[in-house]
Amino acid sequence: VKTSSMAGSVSPGGRAYTEEQEYLQAYEDVLEKYKDERDKVQKKTFTKWINQHLLKVRKHVNDLYEDLRDGHNLISLLEVLSGDTLPREKGRMRFHRLQNVQIALDYLKRRQVKLVNIRNDDITDGNPKLTLGLIWTIILHFQISDIHVTGESEDMSAKERLLLWTQQITEGCAGVRCENFTTCWRDGKLFNAIIHKYRPDLVDMNTVAVQSNLANLEHAFFVAEKLGVARLLDPEDVDVSSPDEKSVITYVSSLYDAFPKVPEGGE
Repeated sequence: VKTSSMAGSVSPGGRAYTEEQEYLQAYEDVLEKYKDERDKVQKKTFTKWINQHLLKVRKHVNDLYEDLRDGHNLISLLEVLSGDTLPREKGRMRFHRLQNVQIALDYLKRRQVKLVNIRNDDITDGNPKLTLGLIWTIILHFQISDIHVTGESEDMSAKERLLLWTQQITEGCAGVRCENFTTCWRDGKLFNAIIHKYRPDLVDMNTVAVQSNLANLEHAFFVAEKLGVARLLDPEDVDVSSPDEKSVITYVSSLYDAFPKVPEGGE
């Protein structure tokens, strides 16, 4: 009798343990899928961001993980962004590729850019995660760190300053709230509200209030492109449960760059 009751009590416990394992595995799978999706969007956004700069030297990147491996596009990107001229190795062997990537990394270090765990062979070997990490570091340094807004405090990060700018620009705009760089942007209203602040003739906020997310996003990106802001995002990448934060920040900082710092009729 004793053994049977023991066996009975172990079995449900074992089953519960298995269910928990399965649940955890399912959770891990979803997380992995989410990371893959996020990386895919980031790759797309960062590639477009690089290409708008490389255009100035008639260069182009098709595959972010492949086309930075020899260091040439990386050096060209840094030259365009900084206005400096960097040395480069002409050869095509692995040694020369590593050397060119190192030239780019050393240049960033000289500019006090913190590179966390990124080595030249990571880029030369086309490591996706670290390639994305390097480009994000470059975007932060050359595009986002320059953002300044009235009312900012000393200890605010660039991301917090950009968020504050968006909050100030869209203040008093009905049905719009800006608390992050992910979920708040999904319905496209914030993008339109920023453009409307500077060019009310191009955005009708009453239409925006009743349109679908995709229609709002498409309209904002279309109008912004006409105003000179590269279309770094696609509507279907933003109309998701949690849009990629780095991609949204990169685009919003492009909007910040495109508009005068004080809107018409502002103080």
